[in-house]
Amino acid sequence: MQLADELPMIYTVFIMCYATFSYKRSPRTQILIALVMIGLGIFITVYYLYAKNPVFHQVAFALITATTVFRGFYVMEYQLRPQLRERNPTHCSRLMREMWTLALVSIITFVGGFFIWNMDNIFCKHLTTAKNQLQLPWSIVLEGHGWWHILTGLGAYEMILWRIWLVRCLAGEEEKFMLDWRPWSSIPQVVPRTQKGATKSS
Repeated sequence: MQLADELPMIYTVFIMCYATFSYKRSPRTQILIALVMIGLGIFITVYYLYAKNPVFHQVAFALITATTVFRGFYVMEYQLRPQLRERNPTHCSRLMREMWTLALVSIITFVGGFFIWNMDNIFCKHLTTAKNQLQLPWSIVLEGHGWWHILTGLGAYEMILWRIWLVRCLAGEEEKFMLDWRPWSSIPQVVPRTQKGATKSS
């Protein structure tokens, strides 16, 4: 069951990795990238099923995630920022600030969940003792595995939204869509500006 819980993390982040590296590539290059990632996914799966080493899984997951995130940073600064300066200089700083904020909040949320998960594994016995002493409902606060799912799920969603907003802006659609979000106090959405206007007017 633990493997069924952990291996999908690898597959999910590979999808994000593929979307990041294959954007605006030729069909042949996209196929090559897909084959490389499928091959890596198979290797990680087979090795993990054989070795059952959680450290290997954590390192593999962290490396794939970091590669995807840093590629996104590169695209933001070296592809998107010059485009925005040229076609939309008035809003360039605001759009880039929004995008960097979303990226960093998603990373902090995701890494926070990943950290709690590791602490829950390391201090499992101590936490179990503390939960038995606290009893329900207060022991829920120490359910590290639950917080891991909540925070990594939210962080993954925010990362996907970051990618969607980045692609919209790369396509020059920042005047048609907007990031509807108040950091740390709401769930981000990328919505059509007309829809946002209609929501406000109603």
